[in-house]
Amino acid sequence: MNVIQEPKGNKRKAGIKGRIHKGLGPYDKRPKSINVRTLPHTADVEIRVYGATYQRLFENNLKAMNNILKEGCGNTVGHFDCLMRLTVTSTDPTNLLVDFLSEILSLTYVQKAVFTNIYFSELTNNKIDAQLYGKWIDGCDEEIKGVTYHEAYVKRNEDGTWESHIIFDI
Repeated sequence: MNVIQEPKGNKRKAGIKGRIHKGLGPYDKRPKSINVRTLPHTADVEIRVYGATYQRLFENNLKAMNNILKEGCGNTVGHFDCLMRLTVTSTDPTNLLVDFLSEILSLTYVQKAVFTNIYFSELTNNKIDAQLYGKWIDGCDEEIKGVTYHEAYVKRNEDGTWESHIIFDI
């Protein structure tokens, strides 16, 4: 027997699904300082992020994810409430990016902080060793359930810039 529990009242903020329903497009509020292109996708947020360097690509992906979680939090701030060390290893750059974002997403929910700045002590195709600087938050504007491997990629373009494609499960 399937039981469906109806939500009590409309306490959810108008998020990505509400924006799509209203015909406003998926997620248009992103920082102008990074090169991010949001793509239409149902029930998920799909982003294509660019960076002049491999390191900048990872930084821009972090900023894009932060702006989905909490509007305006992808921008650099001068004051930090917490510092975390992060080490991630993976088989290739695409899996490394997905694992990197997943780890930070998990830290965001556990620490109740958005990590806006990052210092990489090591960044290769298979490993990240970094320090994350975060700002405590009361809650998120949009909940991200996970970072998916589906259709994810990291590649270097002919002009030398880097590009990635990520889908966040909302």
